[in-house]
Formats: sequence, structure tokens, C-alpha cells
Amino acid sequence: MDTYSRKRSAPKEPFDSEPAAKEKFNYISSSWYGIAVLGYDTSLPEDEVKSTLTEHFSSCGVITHVYVCTLDECTNIYFSKKEGEASAMDLNASKVGGFKITTMRVATVRSNRHSGPGTVGFCIPAHFLEFSRENTKRVRISVEGFSHGRPTDEIKSELINHFKSCGDLISVEVPTDPILESRAFVNYHGHLAKERALQLNGSDIGNWKALVKFAPREEDLDYQVSLRYHRSLYSDLANDERFWYGIAVLWYDTSLPEDQVKSILTEHFSSCGVITRVYVCTPDECTNIYFSKKEDEASAMDLNGSKVGGFKITTMLLATAISNPRLAPGDEPTVGYSIPAPFLEFAREINKKLEDYMTEWRAKARRERVIKARREQKFMAS
Repeated sequence: MDTYSRKRSAPKEPFDSEPAAKEKFNYISSSWYGIAVLGYDTSLPEDEVKSTLTEHFSSCGVITHVYVCTLDECTNIYFSKKEGEASAMDLNASKVGGFKITTMRVATVRSNRHSGPGTVGFCIPAHFLEFSRENTKRVRISVEGFSHGRPTDEIKSELINHFKSCGDLISVEVPTDPILESRAFVNYHGHLAKERALQLNGSDIGNWKALVKFAPREEDLDYQVSLRYHRSLYSDLANDERFWYGIAVLWYDTSLPEDQVKSILTEHFSSCGVITRVYVCTPDECTNIYFSKKEDEASAMDLNGSKVGGFKITTMLLATAISNPRLAPGDEPTVGYSIPAPFLEFAREINKKLEDYMTEWRAKARRERVIKARREQKFMAS
């Protein structure tokens, strides 16, 4: 896929303008009390998920807004009063369309204060992330009707000139391999561009007529295969017992080389139990140490304040797939959710595996399409 991307100026701060400031204030002030809902039928379209859950929780109180995050298979629902939030929490384990749902409190500016000693991390309030996503949300439009025999630069130039007035244009992609993808794509920032671009359906671009459609990337088979494999890799990591129990160590001598830090801390905590992994994060001046058992983790925590090479270290519990999971029905609700530390540590490795897998998958998909096209040509000729 040959692409065009324009140089982008530095993004404006949220409060650069009075309307932007007002919009953000209204969004955040209506998000003080909320819950996250999991376990519903995630195969439903986003608008249907929104309407179904809105109806299910409508008896709890005034709902200020509902945010469906398809990728996380989770929906956040906000209420005007704390009592509404409490009533919604009481619907934990209730059924929605035959699915037993789980409810948990979301982190908000009211409920999510900085953690005290012995707790894990601090979560950015959920509505901060939602506001950011909505205002930087990409919209993808597909365009068909052009001849693939023409130079891609020529097609690209026509599409840029024709669609740039619809909104904040990010990029234009023209297919270089029509067997894999015959459509061109126009990408925008912000949802308003969608309606403007769709109005150009059937319009003339030079000597050809544009067939314009809304084409969310989530509907692409390529995207769905990639997402499934990506999730499977993280699922395998979450179920790997080597990374269930761990601590973070800070304030050791960070001037030492990475291998020396690893060796010294391994020796210091070896008496606590079987160490399954030591990960030194030099930029964060922190080292994560994992153990095979929870008792070993507890023993390592007892070494908080001990000295390593004359430096008084600090230990704190790590967020892992075991210590920081999504809540199951009946669990005591807590505020916020932190990404398990192993997910961050193995992110590059997982992305490389995903890249290799998708390269192989695309090559196979292309071969299958070529074979299919030849069979169809042979059939038509007979």
C-alpha cells in the first residue's frame, strides 16, 4: 500500500480554545461516578451494545454517557449521582441477553486518588482516556472506481485534492497490490469528516466516478486475524505461571551496568525463593523480579528498606495477571486497572511475533486469491 502523509503541526493543548475547554470540562464533570461492564455479548455492533446496556442500567439512575471500547471488550457507564453508581454495582452477575455480566468501578477524578503504601500504582481516570480517544479518533473512508493501471502517484494526487476539504486529512493510501486490496483509503482525524466525505459518493474525479464508503479498519479480515493472534499471545503470557508473582525494586545503585544490577539483585533476593525472571529497566531505574510462589513474593517484600551495596532499596508489589486481574463476579470491587508488568516487558517481542505471523498470513492469503482468480478465469473461458 503506497501512502501519503502530510507533515502535522504540533497538536494544540486541550485548553487552547474556550469551546475545547468547555467541552472537556463538561465531559469530565459528567464522569464522576461510573462502572465498567464486562462479559456481555461482544459480537454485537457498538450501537447495539450501547442501547442494550443503557436499557439494562437505566433503572439505576440518570446515565450521563456510555462509552463502548470494542478493543477492550468493555463498556464504561457513568451516572449523575453516587447512588446510581452503587445501584449499578448491585447488578454485578446479572444477565444481559443470556450473558452473565461483571461490573466494576472505573477510575475517575473523584474515586481514584494516589495510592498509599502497599498498593499498586495509580490509574489515569478512565474518562481522560476516553476524551483523548474521541478527539483523536481516526475515521477511514474507502474509495473505489479508479483504474489500477494508472500510476499510484496520479491517483493519490486526485484523492488528496478531492477529499482534503472534508476534514483533518491524515493520509491517503493507494493499493500497490490489487490482488490483496483493490480499494484506496482516505484517513481523517475526528468523526465530523466521515459525513462530509460520504457526501462525495458518486462524485466525479477526473474521468471516473468515486464509490465512497465508511470503512472502519475493524471490519477488515486482516485486522481481525491480527487482533485474534495478538490477543492469544497476551493470553498465553497471562497464563504463564512464571510471571504471576513479582516485585519492583528501586533506589539501588543505578550507575552500575545492567548485567551487574541483575546479578547483585538476584543474589540479594535468592534467599526468598525460586526466581523465575529478572528484568532490569534502565530508563525507569527499576528492576522487576518474579518468583515461582506467592510466599516468595511476600518474603521479597519483607526486604523493603534493606541495603544493597550501601544503597537502601525500596520494594513494591508488581501488577501481574494474578495480582491485578479484571474482577470476577463476587470479587470485592476496587478502583482502576493497571496493565500487568510482563505485558509491558514483552511488548516488543510480542509485536515482532505478530509482524512475522501477519507477513506469513498475507503471503498465504495472496497465493489463495491468485489461485481463485485463475480458477474463475478458467471457468469463464470454458
